[in-house]
Amino acid sequence: MATKKVQTTSLQDLSVFNLEVSPALLTQAIYVYQENTHIGTSKVKTRGEVDLTKKKVYKQKGTGNARHGSKSAPIYVGGGVVFGPRGFETFTKISQ
Repeated sequence: MATKKVQTTSLQDLSVFNLEVSPALLTQAIYVYQENTHIGTSKVKTRGEVDLTKKKVYKQKGTGNARHGSKSAPIYVGGGVVFGPRGFETFTKISQ
């Protein structure tokens, strides 16, 4: 077999390796990389998804207490969450 002469180049001759590193750009690249690996899988139940009774807690008038609806309302312990995470959200970032 015939041997071929390969041209050799040192890394110092390449213009990419002679550039100064920008800390802000490096920080942004790390931030984008970490955010793109994040998977938003957390989810909470709304008041429609909570498995509680839909019956009124007590009658509307005559008790002297505040008006209330079902036990699945967010004001009760074990009730649904109002503005919680909805599951499988995308957090993709684009470096600028």
